[in-house]
Amino acid sequence: IEGTFSANKPTSYLTVVARGIVCDGAGSDMSLSVDGILLMTNSVRSIAWQTLNLPVDIAPGKHHLVIRFNNDDVNADNCDRNLYIDKTDFFGTTSSPQ
Repeated sequence: IEGTFSANKPTSYLTVVARGIVCDGAGSDMSLSVDGILLMTNSVRSIAWQTLNLPVDIAPGKHHLVIRFNNDDVNADNCDRNLYIDKTDFFGTTSSPQ
């Protein structure tokens, strides 16, 4: 997933709602970067939606967001590892994720 976003004020928290499929004992590895700076790597191991909270320091302005799925796998045992992203949210300094 790749795209741009504009922040009207400083951003202090970023959340990602994700779920993953475990395959060969490994969760779905994701990485998240803003403006080319790696901010998070995480192994998503839950088939239920979960909210991942990340403290950040993002200045107002236009930014580039990239979320990558780093370990896709399909094998002969009918195991198919996948990563699903529902949404991302950004929170300013006066609010935080619940």
